[in-house]
Parts: sequence; C-alpha cells; structure tokens
Amino acid sequence: MGIKQPKSNHREPIPDDIPIEDQGYFKPESLIRQIHREAVVLLGGGRAILLQLAHPFVAAGVDDYSNFKSNILQRLYRTILFMHNLVFQDRQTAREALKHFHAMHKRIRGRLGHRSGQLSPDTTYSGVDPRAKLWVYATFVDTNLTTYQKFVKPLSQVERQQYYSDSLVLADLMEIPEEILPQTYTEFQEYMKTMFTGETLAVTNTAQNLANAVLYPDVGLFPTLSAGLLRTVTAGLLPQRFRCEYGLTWNSNQKLFVQGFSSSTRLLRPFVPSWIWQSPLLGGKLTYLLLWGTEKPGG
Repeated sequence: MGIKQPKSNHREPIPDDIPIEDQGYFKPESLIRQIHREAVVLLGGGRAILLQLAHPFVAAGVDDYSNFKSNILQRLYRTILFMHNLVFQDRQTAREALKHFHAMHKRIRGRLGHRSGQLSPDTTYSGVDPRAKLWVYATFVDTNLTTYQKFVKPLSQVERQQYYSDSLVLADLMEIPEEILPQTYTEFQEYMKTMFTGETLAVTNTAQNLANAVLYPDVGLFPTLSAGLLRTVTAGLLPQRFRCEYGLTWNSNQKLFVQGFSSSTRLLRPFVPSWIWQSPLLGGKLTYLLLWGTEKPGG
C-alpha cells in the first residue's frame, strides 16, 4: 500500500515558494512542531509506553519481535528518530522512515499464548492490526498533550484541537483507517475515556516485565539517574487505574516533587538556552547526556 496524502480536512502545511518534496508535512510554526521540539515532553515517554503495553497485542508483539529489554536505550533512540523524521524532516526522509515502519510491522504476527484480560491464549495478534495501531498512535497524542501542558504551559481547547488536526496527518501516514479514527479532539477524548475505563486494556505479566525494563533499565550512571525521574513522572502522569495495575507508588512526597518540578520547568523555560530545552535531535545536548550519558547516542 502506498503512503496516503493527508485528507482535505487535515492541515496542509506547505509554503508556496518551496517544492513539496523538499519540505516536511508541517509548517515551521505548526503546533505539532512547537510541542515536539520540547525536550521535557520526552518525560512522557514512560507513560506512553506503559499505556501501549497495556494493550495485549502490543505487549505480545514487543515481547516476541524486539530486543526491547536488552537494548532499551537504542530502542528509545529509534523511536525518537522516527517521530523526528515524520514531524521535522522533508517528505522523502519521512517516507523512507515509514517504509521501514510498515515493513517491520507487517512481519509481526503470532498468538498471545496466555489469557490477556478478556482474550484467550489462542487469540492471534498482528503488527498491522488497525485498532492496536490506533491505540499506539493515541497514546503518543494524549501523552504529548498531557506532558506539554504539565511541564511547559497550558493549551486552550482550540490549540488542543489544532494539535490533534496536525496529528491526523501522522495517522494517515501510519495507515490507520479513517473509519475508526476520531476526527475531532472531542471525539478523541471520548475514545481515550472509553479505552481507560473499558476491558480492552489489561496489564499482563508480559506488560509488567516489559515495563520494568523501561522503569528500571540496566544502563549507565546518567541514564540510571534519569530513570529515577522518569519513574516518578510516569507515576504522576498515568491514570490511577494503570498506576495501580503496574504497581507504581504515588505518595505525598512524589506529588510534591512533581508539582515543584512542573512549576520550575514552566518558570525557567523562557530563560534557558536551546541546548537545554530543545529535543535531542534538534540540538538538545542536555537530553543526550541525560538519556545516553554522552552528547551523542552510541549508534
């Protein structure tokens, strides 16, 4: 299947004076670029991953087909690079990233092998299952908005709709069927509420083991210290149901810490240099140091 072009109700992000192929899918001033360039938004990664793993199909696919637990930092880098290519790079680079993304997911298939919530052990899963892909996409969208508003600044309902309209371009490129995709931010909020309270998601032993690799990685000094911050922020950002199912603590001291950290990042953000606040692939050297213990990831 070829890469679809954004639908007519999505934002078309192209200045008239530059050839389309030399541009990305989003204008420099677009809200999606504004949010994704913030390094602190990466702190929501733990929340997004744990929510994704609560979907039995996602947890099974990750467990069966990836080196997630043995090379978590390289997995993190590839995820950041993939999203960077879609949001900030030219269309050809984005298409190359998507070609690899689709090829990788097409070979993922298997059986759960154990009961997962309401699903029997014989239930089959696939990397191209549309509703599983929708859930992965939705966790990124919801987490980016949640984290940005927590640690950078609040957004109006109009701005949240604007970001969601931008994100629909990504949904198109990820080949998520239009008929199951919420078309407005209000519909998206209803979808998330249904997923959070329904029976589709279940934190299985597989999900728990994979989550431990995220929250307690076997890595160097700086990434280990960063993981401590990630655990606390993840506990604070997760809905209570999943915080409990993953067994994360959330006490008054943690609440005070996250509140203080949030107030500090909001206050200091306008005054710190770009190498501190920018996402790593846009020049954020501090993030490289905190995540990989060096100014560049190890390959």
